[in-house]
Amino acid sequence: MSEWIHLSHGERVFKNSEYFREDEWNTSQPNWHKTFELLEQKSDKHICIWNANEAGGYYPWLGVSNGVHDKLLYLIHKNIHPENAPNTWYVSCDLNLSQNYSEWHKAFFPDSPQINVKPYPFAAVNCFFSRYKKYDHWTIPDESKKYKLICLVNQPKINRILTLRELAGREGFIYSFKVVEIGELHHDGSNDTSYFERLVNKWKGYGRAPWRWSDCGNLVHFFSDIEQCDNQSPRDFSNENFDQTKQIRMTDVFHLPEQDNDFDDYHDFFVPLEWMESHIELIHESYCTRGFMWSDKVCKSIWYLKPFLVVGCQGWYKHFEDLGFKLYDEIFDYSFDNIRPYNERWKAILKECDKILNMSHKELTQKTLDIREKMIYNKKLMEKKNVNMDVFSMAETIDNDCYI
Repeated sequence: MSEWIHLSHGERVFKNSEYFREDEWNTSQPNWHKTFELLEQKSDKHICIWNANEAGGYYPWLGVSNGVHDKLLYLIHKNIHPENAPNTWYVSCDLNLSQNYSEWHKAFFPDSPQINVKPYPFAAVNCFFSRYKKYDHWTIPDESKKYKLICLVNQPKINRILTLRELAGREGFIYSFKVVEIGELHHDGSNDTSYFERLVNKWKGYGRAPWRWSDCGNLVHFFSDIEQCDNQSPRDFSNENFDQTKQIRMTDVFHLPEQDNDFDDYHDFFVPLEWMESHIELIHESYCTRGFMWSDKVCKSIWYLKPFLVVGCQGWYKHFEDLGFKLYDEIFDYSFDNIRPYNERWKAILKECDKILNMSHKELTQKTLDIREKMIYNKKLMEKKNVNMDVFSMAETIDNDCYI
């Protein structure tokens, strides 16, 4: 077996000690600078870098320049000693990692050696079950259905906002637009609004400028700049049915215990009352052009037997099937999955939303019953995917797979 240096979410970690250091640990600002210091030093050991959060970043294609997660690959290549590259493995949640990395490297670092990459898509599944174990005494009641389609949005990405402005105001559609940072949440589910207020001031400063889709279908053009549709919205896209400057909250049913400070539970595990009162969830992933995301929203819908429709990357449902899961084609036409330009694929998904909203509650109830066996199958399969993989297990898997 190889000798490894293990780097996980900004820290060097050791198998027989605390997984994360207690001092200086901050999940929103991990200590990646220490990782880069290690990478700069020539080493005879193999290096495994595990970071779940960059499932689609690939800066400068996507992501934000002042972040770390969204430009981690960029910073690795800026700092790594060339002789370390052949022995370095980068693991993220993106099932498209190999293809995306190859294209990204060719575009931005063609003269530097490539590192090795390996996808692990089920980090969200692991997190879901760790939270499920914590709250296993809670149950999700089967509420009577008031809504046909629900879409829960926190991060104000351009792609999500454009979806909300198309569907808002439609009978049977309901959505949230929270735009809340984790640090603003309170134990009772309420939150501060300073982050949202800063964004609103920014949006109002730019105003509602005309825009259009690019020819490739993945970019949004304004007069003076171009934005990836997966990026945070820099402008106000409000229309007569959707007000981007107004927060929309759902009704919290579950609350974080006072002794627990894992406020991510509000985003990654708890479901609101309106979710229970809806037939189908429209899951709008953060990244829709390159990275395959298996998110907490998918976990919740599968586990609690709710039909769902994903707005994700090209081939999202092909990956879903390849992983062994069954499609709900009694309800949805998945032919959109092969469409490459995001804006064309998105328009086809909106047609599926139209179809759902034009059904009666009785029809949707029957459709849900028709796919119940498939939903139970998918639930059981997801539980089997819950094989906890930390950075040590990943390094061992790489060894055992004879990659090195």
